[in-house]
Amino acid sequence: MAITYVSWNIKQLGPSKLKPTSLIDGVQSLTEIATYILNMNADVVGVMEVTLKESGTDAPKQICNLLGPSWGGVVTSNDASLKPDRYAFFYNTKTVTINQVGFPDFVDINNNPVTFPNRYPALIRFTTVATQKTFGILIIHGPEPAETVGGGALQAMTDLSNLAFVQKPPFPLIISGDFNVDYNLNSTPYTVFENNPLNYSVLFKGNKTSLKMYFNTVDDWGEYVKSAYDNIFLSPGLAATSSAVYDSIKLKAANSMGGLPPYANANPTQQGEWQDILTRTRNRVSDHLAVYATLNI
Repeated sequence: MAITYVSWNIKQLGPSKLKPTSLIDGVQSLTEIATYILNMNADVVGVMEVTLKESGTDAPKQICNLLGPSWGGVVTSNDASLKPDRYAFFYNTKTVTINQVGFPDFVDINNNPVTFPNRYPALIRFTTVATQKTFGILIIHGPEPAETVGGGALQAMTDLSNLAFVQKPPFPLIISGDFNVDYNLNSTPYTVFENNPLNYSVLFKGNKTSLKMYFNTVDDWGEYVKSAYDNIFLSPGLAATSSAVYDSIKLKAANSMGGLPPYANANPTQQGEWQDILTRTRNRVSDHLAVYATLNI
């Protein structure tokens, strides 16, 4: 059975997305987010950076409602005392049923404890409706670049690879997240997952997903994406039939002002529109693009 999984770091998915000023092109941010998910033909969506400082659960609930009556959703408990954010999963009950959500055992194959720098990975288990096949999703939001003094993000990936659950998954396993390790600057922790004994498939090799603040910068002038942080790994036996980055910036540019030319070829007015699209998306939807993959389970 074909299942499409989306992994997305949605910036501060909580009270900030419920404000009347949280609009993009006149559309409420949560409606925009739900539209993107439906455009990707998703069956399951894993979301990072869900904030529950106040009424944050209202935002996931509203997204679930916007996706339609067949959609369900769940938010994890707080995963680390140092971080206020959690994970959310949305799923289409026509294609999958949820079995369990929580956290894996944080031990290696020798039953030694495995600790993470701050945020822990969360685990959810599903069963496909059509074929009754069980699969799991392990999602992690790595330490942010400002928090990586001493190699926190690299340590989180090492800790993840050392988990007994990852080394010997009891069912087909999808691992995804915003690892905050740029594949283009350091691919070594990603190849650890590809090599023996793990032998996972790493689906994105250098695809940039984090959004810059401005086009007009010294580094990567004229570009709107910066770092290759987001990825999806598949355990042995799973294979993707397709995978992609959902580039909402490019899609909006194609529908703006009759279709915008590339930024480098655009006139000042068109460049201003490019920048407006980028700013609105960063501030009101997310500073990351979603990644997604379709696979047979």
